[in-house]
Amino acid sequence: MRANGAPTWRHVAAALGTGILIGVATTNNFYSLSAARPSTEFHKSPYAPAPLAPYYPPKQPKPYTPVKRVVRKEEKEEPQTYCSRGRKCRGAGREKLCWEDDSCKPTTTPQPPPLKAQVDDDTESGNAEDSLESWDLHASNARCPSSLKVYVYEYPGMKDMVWHRHAEEQRRQCAQGPCRTHFNGEHLLAQFTLEHVLYDFFRQSCVRTRNPDEADLFFVTHFGDILYRATGRKNDPSPWEQALLDLVEKNDPRAWERTFNTSAKYWQRRGGADHILVQPAPVTGLRHPKGVRGWGHYLQQLTAPVWISLELSKSFAGEYPACAQKNIVAPYPIPGRGWHNGEWGNVAATAQKRLLDPHLPSGPGRPLTTYFRAGDHGCVPVRKAIKREFKNAARSRGGVGDQAFVLRDRPVKIKDEDTFRRRVAALPRQAAMFLADFCPCPEGDSPSAKRQYDAVIAGCVPVVASDDALWAFSNEAGLDGPLDPSEFALHVPEAGLAQRNASLLEAVDAARSRLDALRSHGSKAAWAYRYYAPGAYERDPLVQGRFPDGGATKVLVRELERRAQGRRWPACEAEAKRPHMKFTKQFCGAVPVQAELRKYRAALARAPNDAARAPIRAAIAAYEAGRIYR
Repeated sequence: MRANGAPTWRHVAAALGTGILIGVATTNNFYSLSAARPSTEFHKSPYAPAPLAPYYPPKQPKPYTPVKRVVRKEEKEEPQTYCSRGRKCRGAGREKLCWEDDSCKPTTTPQPPPLKAQVDDDTESGNAEDSLESWDLHASNARCPSSLKVYVYEYPGMKDMVWHRHAEEQRRQCAQGPCRTHFNGEHLLAQFTLEHVLYDFFRQSCVRTRNPDEADLFFVTHFGDILYRATGRKNDPSPWEQALLDLVEKNDPRAWERTFNTSAKYWQRRGGADHILVQPAPVTGLRHPKGVRGWGHYLQQLTAPVWISLELSKSFAGEYPACAQKNIVAPYPIPGRGWHNGEWGNVAATAQKRLLDPHLPSGPGRPLTTYFRAGDHGCVPVRKAIKREFKNAARSRGGVGDQAFVLRDRPVKIKDEDTFRRRVAALPRQAAMFLADFCPCPEGDSPSAKRQYDAVIAGCVPVVASDDALWAFSNEAGLDGPLDPSEFALHVPEAGLAQRNASLLEAVDAARSRLDALRSHGSKAAWAYRYYAPGAYERDPLVQGRFPDGGATKVLVRELERRAQGRRWPACEAEAKRPHMKFTKQFCGAVPVQAELRKYRAALARAPNDAARAPIRAAIAAYEAGRIYR
């Protein structure tokens, strides 16, 4: 029986010319070949790299010792002031800490206190002596390093719900042999499996609690992306999505209780602010409008739940900073086993030894300066500019007339250069990233792309050519994540490439002196962007339902600790009530700031009242401040 998502003998044969040349094809026919059994021909050759070191489970963390909290004593006030939920109101002019009732009434008898949080706001739990890398979050660890408590909804009759049946059927198909669905780790749809990865994590994690009364957060189980794509990609929400919309937008629990067979008691406790919802792709939120540009797919994240999504844009985060900090941008899933068991690296090492190194005289190092293979979509002028520059690169700097790559040096001893070029271009995209120092990452159908995270894991420095892209777990655009992308990635202005007045290769040359530092920080980012730790995988881990034990889930838990009990919702709620622009455009290259400002100023002059003027003024302020990137 063939395994899923592994490199095949055909991949290396295509590159080395020992079989039928199959890799020159597009991305689509690459996916059709990616489910075959991995080759052993070159792994056992005298040119093969040394075998991978054996995988050992992570060490158990040190015994759990709660971090001591310093409780600040408050001065007594007569009479004391409390919210309707029993929480003490703050002084005049400061934000009230009330969940449902914004009015504070003087009283000498407080109401019953709300459920006490397991962790404090913006603090970290667990053993202070343990680093995040040593965390073992599996349910078998009796000394869980995090004190966060997450309740996972598993509804009565969930196995018979359509979205669950589709998911389990596709998982079974991929377990039995080659498949072309979400659960094939190298299929195009595998990047949209965040709902499944996080469900596998929370239901097997030590942070899970089966007592909802003690939960800090609630994970809402729902597989919307797989249902959307399996049922004709309809614009209208499914019955389950409509039930969630009624809860999120109207606080109406009737459809939820009828459709999910579950009480809305715990949702209503804090208006859903302590619930986690997942948006696995921009188009698969709770609504699915096609052709929407601008911020249309992000607006649902202005509601109470903690949204975990694959992307936001810098422009949106600049307009709604408090709401962007309430939610979490997570990395794209990379569930193909070849990324985690070393197989793609082995294919790359074999190709380097047999195909590339004999023709590169400059010594050790990765043989490709840059590598980029992709179709023309998204901001097409940027993608075409990258390909054109690679194809026209001077031979003295490693150009061989191919739009996919540039060598690190001028090649030598090549009898048939056209065949050599085609063999290099035919390498699997995944393996080729392990052979390059820099990997361009333009925008796709949305500002960010899975390619960015592929590059980081492959040790290839991402060169982001998307001005509005926002990295997961980052500190960009006012977010407070732990990663600084400037330490492990480059950025080339989108407008410069689109207008042909900037050079990606020149940016790469300027950064070459920092390559070691970029790669060092990149290895730390790669740890944080893996949902599955490196190890031995006979099948794609998502097919197996394997516990996601990579750094991404550990960083995610640390970020969720800071959002326990939905404590960041009040600031977002207040922010969302203020006037904001409605951005419905998508620019490719330079943003026409002055032209847009003229339009908005003309609209401001025609606006009949202050209510109509307020969002227009917000738009003008955003363009004048340079906060619109795409």
